[in-house]
Amino acid sequence: MSASSERGFPWAASFALALPSAGLALAAGVLGPTVMPGMALAGGAVLWLLIHLVVIHPRLEGGADQVDSDQAGAEGVLLQSLDMVSVDEVGKSFSGSARNAIGPCRAYLMAANPDGGARVISEDRAALSEFGDITAGAVWLGSQEGIVTSSQVEASTEPGAEQISTVMRIFNVQIVLPLRHRGLLLGIAMLGAEDGTDLADPSHHGAFRTLRAYTTVALANVFLDSEAASRGTLKGHFDLATAMQESLMPDDRPVRRNGFELRGFYRPVAECGGDLWAWRELGDDKVLLVIADATGHGAAPALLAAAAKGSIDAMWQTNSADIDPGDLLSVMNRAVYRVGQRQYMMTAFAAVIDPRTETVRFANGGQNFPFFMTGDKVEVLVARGNQLGAAPEASFETHDRPMKRGDKLLLYTDGITEAGTPLIAPYGERRFRRAIAKYASESPLRIPELLVAGMDSFLGDVEVADDITLVVAQCGRTESEGQA
Repeated sequence: MSASSERGFPWAASFALALPSAGLALAAGVLGPTVMPGMALAGGAVLWLLIHLVVIHPRLEGGADQVDSDQAGAEGVLLQSLDMVSVDEVGKSFSGSARNAIGPCRAYLMAANPDGGARVISEDRAALSEFGDITAGAVWLGSQEGIVTSSQVEASTEPGAEQISTVMRIFNVQIVLPLRHRGLLLGIAMLGAEDGTDLADPSHHGAFRTLRAYTTVALANVFLDSEAASRGTLKGHFDLATAMQESLMPDDRPVRRNGFELRGFYRPVAECGGDLWAWRELGDDKVLLVIADATGHGAAPALLAAAAKGSIDAMWQTNSADIDPGDLLSVMNRAVYRVGQRQYMMTAFAAVIDPRTETVRFANGGQNFPFFMTGDKVEVLVARGNQLGAAPEASFETHDRPMKRGDKLLLYTDGITEAGTPLIAPYGERRFRRAIAKYASESPLRIPELLVAGMDSFLGDVEVADDITLVVAQCGRTESEGQA
């Protein structure tokens, strides 16, 4: 018995596709072969049978042989990768498996590391270590399902697709496979033929599905082994968007400089979110503070936040002596619009504290009004502006006010004030403001944790539904604090 007979699929499909011929012959018999309609039906039956025997069945059988061969090659190598303990090993296994499955090809794997970060891996280690800025591309790719071909990418007019198209040209690949596990993006696999093979041909799709499935399992296994070894959690390092999100946030250690002190607090509600805060030292002891909140949760808002942070870094690199907060929000707006394409927006607030002139300049792009503390007095720092990403160009007014030594500025996202459930009233701005007044005279390095502890006490066991980000900065140093 032939291999294809043992498999059964080509013969079953062949039989099913031969049924129209039998149906035509039956109809011809009912009408009678001597009448014109019967003769036409009989001729159609013979013609369909010839097409089926000469064209359809051989292609079915040959295609099934190709699929089985491809899948066997993929499974043979990638099953072994379940014993591997590093992302590099999985990447090399993926490259070898791809070559076994589809012949000479270029195979690259972009994956997150268990300890954070992301890189590109290939069997010969000749791949680039970075993609560069493909934030919009990652957002677009995250919305695609299954096997993504170069023709699909080129047919799309979305900016994200343009970035993926550029990456595919750089690496000279024709296929991209998003690797997802339980809703998380672990990595991206890319494949390109070296012998002129048309990888977009459906005959290869079985191999691609197998490659994708086994590589995803192997990557997940690496992360699970890492979790077991460290007794930690996968939440912080499991997918690419999370790896990017971690790189956005400064650590929560206190910052003490000659002209200022500050402390940030960030608590994500999911593996990755859209909150962002950043600080940068400027000239003459000035400090730039930025807080932002992208709409939604998950990979897309996290990648939007990455684009916003990139614009902050770019402006700081070119204007490190001083930055106008309104101009910075305009630059961020362009980045958010380009990536979000009005599907995702962002609110943001930027401020520059100048301890030498004892002033603060600030601009608002739809963000919650910050709180300004002078001694135990608390006031709202009012400044209005449109959210980022609604239009390709936007201007934001820069305001200024005195900020004496010891004065404090508190920036926050709405996760803390909106925390609650339909059965429990939200924590609310009124309670939050009372708590700020209670702790206004405390060190700025302690205030964020004290405020969050107050919210947690109010909520009890209720889980917070949004990311929480707080930043408190003080003009001048607290004399009782030692040098950091």
